[in-house]
Amino acid sequence: MYEVNISGLSGHWRAMRTFGEPLVNLRSITYKDMVNASEKALWYLFKPIGMNMQHVDLRGCRRFKGRCFRLFGDALENVRIIHH
Repeated sequence: MYEVNISGLSGHWRAMRTFGEPLVNLRSITYKDMVNASEKALWYLFKPIGMNMQHVDLRGCRRFKGRCFRLFGDALENVRIIHH
């Protein structure tokens, strides 16, 4: 799997970690309008997959602070984080 849209999926940070761990080839993720997604959940989602990400769409994730950017590597080309 190279691309996934998980908009609408909510879960505990442990669930996000479990979701992300096997997706080492993931290159693009969309997680739009998740106003209650915590920074901790995003950290654990991107921790196992961040280095290979090319496109990230977090538009509308109001609680996103950007701390997980340090998990991304040089492959990252496009980030969308507009807050409504």
